[in-house]
Amino acid sequence: MKNVILILVLSFGFIGEAFSQSVELNLLKLKALNACKACNLKGVKLSGADLIEADLTGADLSGADLSGADFYVAILTGVNFSRANLSGADFYGAVLNGVNLSEANLSGANFNGANLTDANIRGAKFCNTITPWAIDNSGC
Repeated sequence: MKNVILILVLSFGFIGEAFSQSVELNLLKLKALNACKACNLKGVKLSGADLIEADLTGADLSGADLSGADFYVAILTGVNFSRANLSGADFYGAVLNGVNLSEANLSGANFNGANLTDANIRGAKFCNTITPWAIDNSGC
């Protein structure tokens, strides 16, 4: 029984290491190509990043720190931004169809000209947020 537990613990340790390596590799891919479709980027720290015209279709950026990031005309269809810090981020002209922004911090973000068709904004924090419908202060 002890051997089985040890094997399980060691296996999960290797899985965790491979998981973090895949996030690091995906970050390198994003930086090199300005694209990373369906990538796992959970919890990354890209505060102030230049992601202008990036293609992140289907990527998982849940829990990421993207405060102040520039997503000008980026393709973000189906991206999971749940619980992400997007305060001060610029999404001007970005394509955000089907994006998940649930419980994300959107304070001071700019969504002017962005396409938010079918976006999930449940529980998102809006405070001085520029949206296609007006400046939203509902979460201040």
